[in-house]
Amino acid sequence: LSVTKRKLDEPPPFGVGSPPSKETPMPFIPLFQSPKSFYRLAVASFFFLQGLVFASWASRIPDIKQALDLNEAQLGGVLFAIPVGQMSAMALSGYLVSRFGSHRMLLLAALLYSGTLMALGFISETWQLFAMLVFFGVAANLHNISVNTQAVGVERLYRRSIMAAFHGLWSLAGFVGGIIGALLAAFSVSPRVHFCFIFAVCMGIMAIMFRLTLPRRGFKQAQKKGFECYGLGIMCPSISTLLPHTSRVVETLPQLAPALFELLEGALRRKA
Repeated sequence: LSVTKRKLDEPPPFGVGSPPSKETPMPFIPLFQSPKSFYRLAVASFFFLQGLVFASWASRIPDIKQALDLNEAQLGGVLFAIPVGQMSAMALSGYLVSRFGSHRMLLLAALLYSGTLMALGFISETWQLFAMLVFFGVAANLHNISVNTQAVGVERLYRRSIMAAFHGLWSLAGFVGGIIGALLAAFSVSPRVHFCFIFAVCMGIMAIMFRLTLPRRGFKQAQKKGFECYGLGIMCPSISTLLPHTSRVVETLPQLAPALFELLEGALRRKA
């Protein structure tokens, strides 16, 4: 593969920190020859990061339970802290992503999410575990909204549905994280060392992939390249701005059944 140097006074390609265009190829895999391919790779890596962090925590719950001498009831009460943090941060996460952009908030969320995982390895009291799990849920919600907002923008650049591939990588990361956790637990590696190792891996992913995520100005181009799709979802302020102006919002349950039939009818007409 050849490398073509770009002049210093030549403007960079589309987006802040975006990969080189076709006129300035770099020695990468031929699959990634356009900016949207790099955007897709970067967003996919953050989906993988999210699944890896969650699976790493879940795989060491028995060790933490044993270290803190918790019974089943106490463990169930402590684990309830994660959904509490997620629900409490739902509105705040949507506001932050809308206000500052998913490009910035994704980096912050990834740092908080992986950093909280590492902090979970240093706890010594039950109240500390509960407090950190609340913060763990907050960081998880912020990362979830940020990375899915990025995925919606990349999907619109492709003009076809690729969201399932992103979510599939989250599941793959869960499988990988579970295997790593099982192996380290089998060799009596402490959760502290395990979580610090996962934090270092996440830092590497962030350092390499963050500059390749879709910048805020890139969403304007993504909106111009929108595609028509059929589906239902929960409205989020940061994601709803990317929806076409013809989108229908279902606000109450009685409106759900007519909307489903309308979606089905529209899809059948398009195929006919």
